[in-house]
Order: sequence, then C-alpha cells, then structure tokens
Amino acid sequence: MLGVGLVVALVWIIVVISGTLLVAMASLERTWGRPIPRLKYSKPVRRQRFFCTVPVLMVVVWIGMMGSLLQTRTCSHCPAPYVYQDFTQVVGASVVATAFAGGSGFALFVIVWLFCAAWRGSTAALHRVAGVDHRAS
Repeated sequence: MLGVGLVVALVWIIVVISGTLLVAMASLERTWGRPIPRLKYSKPVRRQRFFCTVPVLMVVVWIGMMGSLLQTRTCSHCPAPYVYQDFTQVVGASVVATAFAGGSGFALFVIVWLFCAAWRGSTAALHRVAGVDHRAS
C-alpha cells in the first residue's frame, strides 16, 4: 500500500507538470494563432507573436534552477553529498525547477496577455477618435 507521503508527492508532480504544460500550450496557441489541439469546433485564436517569450522564459528558468539545484550540497558527511549524485534528489530538483518555470511562465503569460489587451483597446480607442476602422487593417 502506498504511503501518504508518496501519494502527496505524486499528486504534486502531476499538478506541476500539467500546470506547466497548460501554460506552454496556451502561449503556443497565441504564438501560432491556432488552437491546440485542433478540434472540430475549436474557436480561432488571435495570432500574437509576443507570446513566444513565455516558453523561452520557462526554458531559461528551468535550466537556471536545475543548474543551481544540482550543485547544492545536501550533507557534508554523506558518501554522496551533492544532489546530482542521488536519483531521487535529481527527480525532486527537476520537479521544483518545473514548478518555478511554470509559475514564472504563468506570471509572464498574464502580464503579456494584459499588455496585449490594453494595447488592442488603446489602438481601437485611438482609431475611433481618428475615425479609422481599426478592423480593416
């Protein structure tokens, strides 16, 4: 029978990986301008190339976190004192790095989404004031 700690760890891993995948898919949908997955009744997605910064940031944060976490010394008297010398600690470090990458990607996604919405709203307002149909361009 599985212990409570193992079940909590597995649920944590599933939540972290699925959340990170959702952020990556949402940003790639905006970058490519098509829904992922492309289903029969999927609504079109507006193409916004600026969202390509989200997966780039996620990769940079993941590599940086893994680089710093794998060099961490866990104990001074153990035969394997560093994280990279123990497989379970490497898995734990990768889950933590994935969580930070997903969180930073989500934060950047929200910031870029708000910026693009504000930009679209301000250009529409300026075009209305100028008497230009902004949908034609």
